[in-house]
Amino acid sequence: VNRDEFSKFVEHYLITPPGIQALEWIPRVPHKRRKNHEMNARKDGAPNYQIVYRKSQGIMDRIPQKKEYFPVYYVEPLKGNDDAIGFDLSSNDKRFEILRQSRDSGKMLATPRIKLVQEVRSQFGFLVFYPSYAKESAHDSVKARQENLTGFVLGVFRIKDIVDASLLKVGKSFK
Repeated sequence: VNRDEFSKFVEHYLITPPGIQALEWIPRVPHKRRKNHEMNARKDGAPNYQIVYRKSQGIMDRIPQKKEYFPVYYVEPLKGNDDAIGFDLSSNDKRFEILRQSRDSGKMLATPRIKLVQEVRSQFGFLVFYPSYAKESAHDSVKARQENLTGFVLGVFRIKDIVDASLLKVGKSFK
């Protein structure tokens, strides 16, 4: 799947539901494939792509070497979420713990309330991870899921937007 195909695939999911900040693809990138991964992303339409971590809110830096990375590779919509491109979700302890739990259980899991990387106001959000495993591979045990994980589909949600839209619907239903 390339960037355009990912964009077309998720566009209908982004039309109506309030509170969806983004839908993303988070690949598992072993360190030995990092350089190639970054080069491919630049060729694939992200010219300044590199795997980064958040030094402080709004400040990203190239992440130091580690065993593997889980960077934001595709994100839709791109507008308003471009700061998340390349962000390594395993660079944050809260996010990484949910990644591990989701990978090991094979289940869709959500983070607790967090400050989103792309947040410019003071709103909180949460992330929902869904693990993806290599086609036709075993994922019937924790060990098999750990070995065969290819990445995660990620939903990024803004709490205030969801609550505001829900209250607006409730208000309309009382009229």
